Amino acid sequence: MQTEQSKTITQDELVQDLHLLCYEDVSVTRVAEWRKLELLPPFTSVGEGQGRGAGRKKGYWSNPAEVLKQAESIIELLKSYRRLEDLYLPLWQLGYSIPLDRVRAALCEPLVGAAKELDIQIDGRSAIEDTIDDAVADIMHDKLSLVKAPDDADAALSAAVNVVTNADYKFDEEYEYGVSKLKEWEQSIAEHCQKLLGDAIAVNPDEFGNMKWPSSAARSGPP
Repeated sequence: MQTEQSKTITQDELVQDLHLLCYEDVSVTRVAEWRKLELLPPFTSVGEGQGRGAGRKKGYWSNPAEVLKQAESIIELLKSYRRLEDLYLPLWQLGYSIPLDRVRAALCEPLVGAAKELDIQIDGRSAIEDTIDDAVADIMHDKLSLVKAPDDADAALSAAVNVVTNADYKFDEEYEYGVSKLKEWEQSIAEHCQKLLGDAIAVNPDEFGNMKWPSSAARSGPP
């Protein structure tokens, strides 16, 4: 093999070595594409003209064994990945030299996709509102409250969590309904405290259950 006989290797020689390793469908064109996409390292020495009628000296790598191993990894990874652009991160994780801007883009891609999903509007609601609703439902249905929750308490907690965490929350009728249920809950907590503590503490249910919440008409965003 070329990698065992020389300290350099050209694209043509790399293809020949890959054929000897039974990767017979690899062509010079494919290897050239891998190199241009930076899945393989750049040539150590680029090709250059040798004068009139003397042809052109081919580019080569000075680390044949490493380049051959990286090319083998590309072929094997393509059995699991559909696109060449998907190989930057696994090659980097395998320890190969991949440009950092390629790695950074590969790392950001799933985060960008997740952010786009959160921006999708379904029936006027953002996906993050649905996520909050699901989380609140899990809490309410799996836990026993000290104070009996009012009917549709999920709406109350969803409104409260959206106000704190959702910058794009719409203060509409759904918000107003959640606030009304939250006020019912505050009232029941005050009455429960007064029942338990009796004269040990003065609790005014009317004041406790009359906390001020912004109205939808007066709000354009969360506090």
